[in-house]
Amino acid sequence: MTTPLPGDWYPGPAPLPRSEPVGAAPVSRSEASASAPVVRGGYPVLAFGDDALVAVAVPGAGARLSVRRDVAPLLVALAAAFHREVQPLDPLSCWGHCHASATRGWNGHAAGIAVDLNAAAHPPGACGTFRPEQVPAVRGLITRWKYRGRPVLTWGGGDHHGGAAESHFEIAVPYPVALAVAAGLAT
Repeated sequence: MTTPLPGDWYPGPAPLPRSEPVGAAPVSRSEASASAPVVRGGYPVLAFGDDALVAVAVPGAGARLSVRRDVAPLLVALAAAFHREVQPLDPLSCWGHCHASATRGWNGHAAGIAVDLNAAAHPPGACGTFRPEQVPAVRGLITRWKYRGRPVLTWGGGDHHGGAAESHFEIAVPYPVALAVAAGLAT
């Protein structure tokens, strides 16, 4: 079942604030209140240890990502495909949930909807960190998961404005759409 959305739900890329890697957050507190800040797409920013976060292993990769629990199937499927089809994941250079600098604003990492994969090999601001034959594979991952014909993920190597972040992948659709896609993967 797909969730109908009004109007133009595909807002396009947003500037990418930098964030610092952190370990997987423990899961113990309840999700942020309705007054919590939200990022593009309507996702509430999550505090470290929020019950809405889960630290999940990427199958076959040895890496773990702390991400929003209800969209975890989508982000884990992306990371696993990246590991198989683009380059093996470095477990010490992959992360999900973390908080952006307060001076740059909240980003998808703070909401648990973004992951950085092999960030040491693809540092912020660097362009051309993938071999030429890897770029089509990365772009193929972004177009693999769609809703009504449009990709639900974005890549910091070619889709973000405001600076390259080739390790960065983010859910780029409203929350109800991501839930529908993730539910389809979880079944």
